[in-house]
Amino acid sequence: MTRRSKRELERALDDLGDSPDDGIDTVIIRKWRSDPDTGEPAECYQATEHDIETGASRDLDVDGIDAPADLEGDR
Repeated sequence: MTRRSKRELERALDDLGDSPDDGIDTVIIRKWRSDPDTGEPAECYQATEHDIETGASRDLDVDGIDAPADLEGDR
């Protein structure tokens, strides 16, 4: 993760933490390896769960995480 994207993520998490009525407690960030032929996400190689209230993070088990069928909402 680049410094810029890390700062953007930290700001977004701070903004979520400022709004107690949104109902969001944690954010999960997944990093994907792309299929070399299509460029589409093929394998999750890292997943991290961030607790918005405490700022704590923990790595998640990535076994069994399937590539998303449609990433349009994430782009």
